[in-house]
Amino acid sequence: MNTQVYGIQSRSLYLSRGLWSVLFSLMILDAGCDGTPSDVVASKPPAAASTPGRITLSAEESTRVGLVVQPVVRSDFRTHRDFPAIV
Repeated sequence: MNTQVYGIQSRSLYLSRGLWSVLFSLMILDAGCDGTPSDVVASKPPAAASTPGRITLSAEESTRVGLVVQPVVRSDFRTHRDFPAIV
C-alpha cells in the first residue's frame, strides 16, 4: 500500500515540476518578446559628410582608380587545412 501512495506522490511531483518548468519557460519567452524596448533612443540624423577617419570618393575618382562594384555571389565555403603531422 505504501508503494502505491509513494508512486502517486512521485508522479504528482514530476507533474508539478513539469508544470512549473513550462510556466517558467513561458514567462521567460514572454519577457523576451517585447514589441519595443523601454529605453528607445530617438533616431539620430545622418552623420555629416566629413566624419574623421572616413574617406569618400566621388564617381569620377572611383572610375579613375579602377574601383569596381560587384554583387556578392553565393558559393560553397571551403577551408584548406594542411596537417603536416600524422594523426
